[in-house]
Amino acid sequence: LSIFAPFASPEAEFLKPNSPVRWFAGDDAATLLAAINTRMLKTPANWLGFFACGVHLAPEALLTAGDYIALHPAWCVLYSDEDAPGADGNGDAPQFKPDFNFELLRSTDYVGGIFARRDALLAAGGYAQNPDGATYDMLLRLVDHAGEGSVGHIPEVLQRVPATARTRATKKEARTAIIANLDRRGLVPDILPATP
Repeated sequence: LSIFAPFASPEAEFLKPNSPVRWFAGDDAATLLAAINTRMLKTPANWLGFFACGVHLAPEALLTAGDYIALHPAWCVLYSDEDAPGADGNGDAPQFKPDFNFELLRSTDYVGGIFARRDALLAAGGYAQNPDGATYDMLLRLVDHAGEGSVGHIPEVLQRVPATARTRATKKEARTAIIANLDRRGLVPDILPATP
């Protein structure tokens, strides 16, 4: 498990070379993105998970993801439904997501935390080329590289996401990522604000 954060590790154990949890601290987004890309180059893992701090994966999340990976070898990216914890810590607000729809993704960052195949991610340029909206930008680049059929939806609630961990691209970040996506496809963007 690798954690990338804008503050120092709260546990000295995470800084030991043989620790199963590795902590990488950086003062700014560019430093953290460089650390993520460097770690991605060094890891022997075939699949990587990108989740905000505070997200709790269901006990069966990794096994379920592995089953879907085996069933759908063309998939390079997986995402699942999610829930929000209530006052008692149990989930009380499930968010059921649709199967992958590229046009919907261009209009809203609905996917959330993902698992991504390392080789496809490296071929698409790594984790982030733009610190703003990094995961959203990464997903758009993966689709550009591997095609719309490379993204799979697991229709099960595998993530519990507290409000503090609900990270989606802001309008400005999404605009930057979408313009880059359209540019890669040779399209001239004309992005207008939504009507109220």
